[in-house]
Amino acid sequence: MNGTGPGDPETSRLGDGTGPGDPETSRLGDGIGLDVGSTTVKAIAARAGELVFRGYRRHRGRVHGEALSVLAEARDAAGPDARVVVTGSAGP
Repeated sequence: MNGTGPGDPETSRLGDGTGPGDPETSRLGDGIGLDVGSTTVKAIAARAGELVFRGYRRHRGRVHGEALSVLAEARDAAGPDARVVVTGSAGP
């Protein structure tokens, strides 16, 4: 699907045993981080200190649509009440 859906290698839910004891995830809280840049949208999501989602997509000028799509997938993984933190350089 060219980096635009949940089955693409650029978007994945993590369930590989990485958990709170792993140095990479030991300081994660519950929530979603979203970075919207000039060419890509990236997101991670954590639940109970475990990384449960990571996504990376080239938005090809469809900034809003891709950002909303990745955010929806991250929210599905982290839960509807997950706090969202956004950063980036893409304009409104």
